[in-house]
Amino acid sequence: MENLKSPPIMGKKIYKLLEKNRILLLQDKAFPSIVCGIVGEKLKGSWWGHPLANPIYNGLLWLEHNRPTLSVKLIDGKVTYLHESLFDDFYSVVCEPRDWQMKKLKDEDRHVLEYVFGKKKVASDDPHLNKLSKDPKKSFVALEKLLLVYSVEEHTPSGKHVKEYMDWRNSKFSIDKPNDYLKSKSQISEIVTKLSDEFGAKVKLPW
Repeated sequence: MENLKSPPIMGKKIYKLLEKNRILLLQDKAFPSIVCGIVGEKLKGSWWGHPLANPIYNGLLWLEHNRPTLSVKLIDGKVTYLHESLFDDFYSVVCEPRDWQMKKLKDEDRHVLEYVFGKKKVASDDPHLNKLSKDPKKSFVALEKLLLVYSVEEHTPSGKHVKEYMDWRNSKFSIDKPNDYLKSKSQISEIVTKLSDEFGAKVKLPW
């Protein structure tokens, strides 16, 4: 029997699930998810209460450092993992702001976005953010759910955890010649629709 407490083994198991489905939620009751795929059942509450929670977390960390990894708030505003075969298509959809994104923004969220676009990176503890939004954290949540910014977690020299936000064009997923926007958008939508129909899930994409 596999030792699923080993990060490489768990990480590889998660990666195989991602290879098979190409798009996975971290956790969901219906749509294919990493947690359900590993534990073998649909959990009613948070996956952190399951005995395999720490192994899954360590497996995800291993995956992040050993395989091409992209997690975004793509489906229902939840953490969604995309297989590397979709990276270029996804970037081609989000490489520049679209009407379906911008029309949903509040003014203060738009100010935060403009600030991010004007810099290479913006840390979540940047004091200037408080001048742009009453609640910068809430603004960044809105921007991530609309796929307007890419974020990574960083450790400061003091040991503090902060998030860094950037324009997708400044991210490691940037490509010189994006694919056709409509075709890329359709490619992602078709995969989500197929999985939704197969598993009886009702989910929404941000567009």
